[in-house]
Amino acid sequence: MKINKKSAPQRTVVEIVKTGGWGSVEYHHKLDCGHTEVRKRYAPTSVISCTGCVKAQMAEDTLAQLSVKPAVFVDFADIHDELTTEIASYEQDIARTRASLAAALGVTVGDVELIVTENDNGQLSISQAMVFLGPSSINNLIKTVN
Repeated sequence: MKINKKSAPQRTVVEIVKTGGWGSVEYHHKLDCGHTEVRKRYAPTSVISCTGCVKAQMAEDTLAQLSVKPAVFVDFADIHDELTTEIASYEQDIARTRASLAAALGVTVGDVELIVTENDNGQLSISQAMVFLGPSSINNLIKTVN
């Protein structure tokens, strides 16, 4: 984007630094606004136009336009409630199955672990059960079988 130097604000030159070697000399004019203007020639005046201030103003204007757009509020309460209810129902069914299996085997609920998977329809189902038997649980199970 081309910036018109005639419409740029005039700033006081604080310092001029010469850089580069023969044939590629540049003069960095440090201005009181904090920006630096790079030119091919030394500016003999104490005031020059600052294109950095124009760029900064353009950026501020763009940011101001972006911040004015209204925020979009999405209410997830209904979705969250439905999902929470469904998950709670699944967890309740799994806990009942776990307790029933533990009672049938004569072990504690903590000894039973159920593995739940999701099928193609998105429904959860129990695919495996693991029962951890300690010495007392093994003895109790053997006694009930014999």
